[in-house]
Amino acid sequence: MDPLKPACHLPVILAIALSSPVLAGDAASKTSVQTAPVIWEKPAWLTDLSVSVRESYDSNVYAAGADSRFYPATWPSNLDVALKNRPSWVTTISPKVGVDLAKLWNDGGWIKTLAFGYMPDIVQYHNQSSEDYTAHRFTTVLKTDNGAVKANIDNAFTAIDGSHDGLIYPGGYSSFCNSTTRERRDQVQDRLKATVKFDSDTVFVRPALSLQYYNLDTTFLNVSKTYNYMNYVDRYDINGGADVGYYLNKNNALTLGYRYGHQYQQALPWDAQNSTNDYQRILAGYEGNPVKWLKVEAQVGPQFTTYTDLRPYNNGIKADGLIDTNPTDVYAEGSVTITPTKSDVLVLKYKRWNWVSSTGKNAYMDSQIDSSYRHQFTKKLQLQLGFRVSQSDYKPTTYRNDWLYTTSAGFKYAFTKNLTGEIAYVWDQDANDQVYGITNPTTRNFERQVVSTGVTWAF
Repeated sequence: MDPLKPACHLPVILAIALSSPVLAGDAASKTSVQTAPVIWEKPAWLTDLSVSVRESYDSNVYAAGADSRFYPATWPSNLDVALKNRPSWVTTISPKVGVDLAKLWNDGGWIKTLAFGYMPDIVQYHNQSSEDYTAHRFTTVLKTDNGAVKANIDNAFTAIDGSHDGLIYPGGYSSFCNSTTRERRDQVQDRLKATVKFDSDTVFVRPALSLQYYNLDTTFLNVSKTYNYMNYVDRYDINGGADVGYYLNKNNALTLGYRYGHQYQQALPWDAQNSTNDYQRILAGYEGNPVKWLKVEAQVGPQFTTYTDLRPYNNGIKADGLIDTNPTDVYAEGSVTITPTKSDVLVLKYKRWNWVSSTGKNAYMDSQIDSSYRHQFTKKLQLQLGFRVSQSDYKPTTYRNDWLYTTSAGFKYAFTKNLTGEIAYVWDQDANDQVYGITNPTTRNFERQVVSTGVTWAF
């Protein structure tokens, strides 16, 4: 018996019992007043209480591009070989609970939000069991506002209980198959953004802190060159600094910012080379609403990076075989939100930044253009569309330049106040745009389709 069921039905049982003439006595039979059933209502501080169940069909679970022709003659027997077009049905169960303790006070104080959330994803691959995992996701949000000083802290912590083994990608692999299967391995992630804004009528100062952290607990094997085994290393990016803003008017501001950061990349046990570095950014930006239906946030500027002497290089790229350990590049990040009507929202995002590889040694330029569109046909029916272009450019340290094109579409329908259903389709197309020096360039190209349907019950 489910131990939660008695607690869930207790209010209704009590209501029925108290309204019964046998238990309530003769007074209940002599009066025309009828006792209404007691129905539990979700309190305001309980912001989320739901469970989702999704069934999907994944046409290429490993996001692989090599077929059986590249199957290794021998390989470690405890490892899985990632060949293309290995499909699987996937079941995902996602309960969710969220609370906002600030709503308990409800007194208009300076703490506006103090929210905590937990949403595990329990994922089972029925045909490729090595990819089963459970992701425990915790969120924390703190927002304060006393007029002249505003603070925002947003933290997302994830602990994934998954396989400790990497995969063998015969013939080579794309950086985007790395990221697809990596997110199912045993690991811990943390993402933090924190700002404090000191405001006046004309200017503001906003100190900022950001962290992106990965601790991967997969087995290291010194067979990567022989079998193309996926060794995953720990890495993180942390930076801090401040923005100074000048208000053009109450809705628009120009900013000038500075960040000092450090990126760490764990070295493989048998190879000391890595791309650990320090960097500095000078950023010019704009944020605001130039018109009522348009919101813009953007920062762009030079980044000055200093690598250690352990940064790897490829002979032949430069005559002396060396790579500049103090390069200058461009960092850019921005978003545009367009709401032409109450029923339509279009969001465009762009980010370009230097990052260190999760498979060791190299750094690369990570770029992404992301667009999403949402249209509300009725109160019950919603359309969602998306398109994303991602690039991982590893030049000049290695001959790799990978692209991923992702198209998505889906519908959501609210059957009742509590029950929502959805169907969705995602198509991934990976392309290798730098074939020089690669023996089998086609093995790094893959196509993947995912069709899914699901329901969510929200209390």
